[in-house]
Parts: sequence; structure tokens; C-alpha cells
Amino acid sequence: MDSDWIVLGYERAHVNVFCAKTGRKTATLLGHGQGVWAVTLISRGGVREDLVGVEAELPSAMKTRSSSTPRRLARRSDPSGASRGFGLPGAIIVSGSSDRTVRVWKFEPIPPMPSSPTLTDLDDASDAATVASSITQANTASPITTPTSATIALPTQSHVLSLSTQHRGRNNDAPQRGKWTLLHTLHGHTATLRCLKAFHGRPIVVSGARDGTLRVWDISAAAGVQPTTKVLRGHQDSVRCLDIYGANEVVSGSYDGDVRVSTMFVAHPADN
Repeated sequence: MDSDWIVLGYERAHVNVFCAKTGRKTATLLGHGQGVWAVTLISRGGVREDLVGVEAELPSAMKTRSSSTPRRLARRSDPSGASRGFGLPGAIIVSGSSDRTVRVWKFEPIPPMPSSPTLTDLDDASDAATVASSITQANTASPITTPTSATIALPTQSHVLSLSTQHRGRNNDAPQRGKWTLLHTLHGHTATLRCLKAFHGRPIVVSGARDGTLRVWDISAAAGVQPTTKVLRGHQDSVRCLDIYGANEVVSGSYDGDVRVSTMFVAHPADN
């Protein structure tokens, strides 16, 4: 979850999305053929982060770090569990299922409808004076009550505008307007997906499954194009949990009793 969305996967093969401000369900994502056991959320906005010592022309998911490459300090995890966005206007949901697929859903916000400014939306007397200039000035002071209950007093001599400083509150609890669309269906795992995690500020997602492997997906590819993939092997049993450490390492735990730290990005040639 983050400040916008709460995301839950269900055994009945769907994902529900709730507004974090109101708690109301806003969408149900369908498409998986079996139960959904792993979900992760990438928040909207943010800035795409560049790797340290990595060639820009190589696919980011195919790179591994050498011991001579500078290490970025690990950042504190977001207590909500969501990953920081990489510059998109809408959030991304990634879900993993017993159908052995990973699905990537993108939220496409709908811009708010333009509305005419009202007197209660004005922030200072200069803006209010612009509106008041269209009002016929009377020879005597006369209160004018607008439909929004703002009161403008037009004195006889100076015609100075007086506007109440009390503004109507905005509805900050309203959910974002928009729609969720399926961006990718990722194939490769041969058993149930058990865990997912996205890098902060980068379009890289890591999945773990009962086949004992981790897969690294670069989801920045266009819709319908299979993202770049790398397979991390080593566990002898189901991968049950994983997390991101620093800029390029994945920590994973398995039913084989081991915790493994996998390095994912290749060194820049200059570092060798």
C-alpha cells in the first residue's frame, strides 16, 4: 500500500484495489487463471534513478556489479511496503499467481475536468479584484451574495474589495480518477509465484517462485513486448521471501534453509 492505494491478491484469482483515503474498493483486476499469492505496488511520481558505474546502452536487468564498482548505500524501506515510483503519472501493480505468470498493471489517471474559478477558490485580494471588476459598482455600499456564499462589499468611496479569508475545503479524500490496464503478462517461472519486490525509482521487478529461482524483469518495455529477463539460481527449494538491498542486490530466503544474496548487474568494462 501507499498513500493512494491498498492492493490485495486473492485465492479466487483476482486483485482488488482500494482507495487508501476512503477504504472503498475502486477496481478488481482480472486475468490470472489461479490464486494470486504475491503483489507489489510501485507508487506514482518519483524520479528514475541511475545506477552507479553501469553502461547506459546495456539492458539494465542484464548487468552485474564487480567488487570494484562503488556501492550505493542501502536506503531505509518504506514502512508501507510500496516502492518509490520512477516518474510515471500513475501507479503500477505487479501480481504473481499459481498460474506461473507475473502480470503488470498500469494506472492511467484521467485529468480532472476544467472548472471555472469560484470566489471561494481565490487566494488573495488581487485575484478577487479581477472578479469584482465585472460587477457594476454601486453608489452605495451593497452586499452581494454569490451562490457560493462569499460576500463582497463595495464601499461608496474607495470601492476596495473585501473578501472573506474562509475558503471552502477541498475534497482530498476522493480517489484518483482513471483506469487500470494490463501492461505485461510475464512468462518464465515453472511453479507458483510466492514473492515480488520492485526496486525504488527503477522499472525493475524481482519475482521468486516454488521452482527455486528468482527472475529479474525490466518492465520499462512497451505494452505487449516481453521485458528483459534474468534468472538467478542457487536455491534448492521454493523461494518464500525476498527483498532489495542497496542498488543491485537481492536477498532471498527459501525452504532449503538458506538465505542468499544475489548480485544482479554486470560491471562497467572500465571497472575490470
